[in-house]
Amino acid sequence: ANVEIFVHLFMSQVTPAMLTLMASGSAEECLPDFKKLCKGLLVVGRWFSMCRGNSWGISQPYFLGSRYSFAECLTTPFVVRILAQINHHRGINMLETCDKLGIPELRQWIEAVRDRESTLRTTPAVQSMIQVPPYLRKVFKTYKVDVSLQNKCIEESKEAFGGSFGDSEESWKNLITEGNRLNAADKAERRLQRQQQSKL
Repeated sequence: ANVEIFVHLFMSQVTPAMLTLMASGSAEECLPDFKKLCKGLLVVGRWFSMCRGNSWGISQPYFLGSRYSFAECLTTPFVVRILAQINHHRGINMLETCDKLGIPELRQWIEAVRDRESTLRTTPAVQSMIQVPPYLRKVFKTYKVDVSLQNKCIEESKEAFGGSFGDSEESWKNLITEGNRLNAADKAERRLQRQQQSKL
């Protein structure tokens, strides 16, 4: 269930924030979206740390330690695209943002999935990844977010996270419940598939 929660958090908290950040019309307008991205990184980073404990390190950088898993298979394509796009178009370095947010485990995970040989072999060239998607081209604006504004958002995000979601035991219980629900639904679907196959 922990893997399902990790994927769910990344896809629901980080990826949408990147999309709205890219669609924002100005540096000022995008600040709430950057805060959402920071919150998403904090949520994912906290879950990563809770699940891994003290076992993370250079030799065990992935969600399940040394083993590249389902968690990475589903999120890596988004990780490399987010890294390229927000750095090129918005001047936001996601690795440095992780450092400033105080989530070194997540930074190491991002670097590990980005630099994995299979990722390097299958990822499009940077020039391809930084192309503005067709659905954004009509509204896309070119600008970079000043580092001082980024730092202000980061500090505000850390403060808000620490005072609400980050320290709420109930919130994490809800996440675990959701993960268990996803796990049960997945098992039920596989059981149904096996039953259907046995009838053939």
